[in-house]
Amino acid sequence: MWFTETPWPPLFICLGLAALFWAAWFSTRRGLWLIVSGGLVAAAAGVYFVEALIVTEAERVEAAVLAIASAYQRGDLEETLSYVAEDAADIRSLIESSLRFYEVKDDLRITDLSVTMGAEGEQALAHFRANATIVSRADNYRGSHPSRWHVTWRREDGRWKVVAVQPLHVVSGEPIGFPGGVR
Repeated sequence: MWFTETPWPPLFICLGLAALFWAAWFSTRRGLWLIVSGGLVAAAAGVYFVEALIVTEAERVEAAVLAIASAYQRGDLEETLSYVAEDAADIRSLIESSLRFYEVKDDLRITDLSVTMGAEGEQALAHFRANATIVSRADNYRGSHPSRWHVTWRREDGRWKVVAVQPLHVVSGEPIGFPGGVR
């Protein structure tokens, strides 16, 4: 339901109507229009706060994407792996080896983040871009590295865990790297 994902459409509708009723009050000085306008402003505030209280599963996956990216950027192997399913040994191995050979600098940014929930609500696909400066520990190479990803998540014991990773071409969005991603 779109209402629980973002407060902005209903909030702008309430504020737009409040402005219209305020303009009606301003031209006619009928107290009813001022009361309706004030009520709509209060409703807009209510919409904002109610939406903040509702956390959808897609928002939980978005939070997990940001948390695993932050843990990886800090080089925290244990926390990073806590977001990966136990049966995803190849992903776990890839994370371990990449953290051993590369350092992600503090400029990591996750953008274009969207989550598509599976039919049963037990799986989700996160699509996002990650941009950061990467430093190779082996030869001290340093460079900006944009990337694009599809990451499949599965709910396990009440937490969202990574079960598949597919790097995508930054511009075209076509799968690249390991065929079929890492599962």
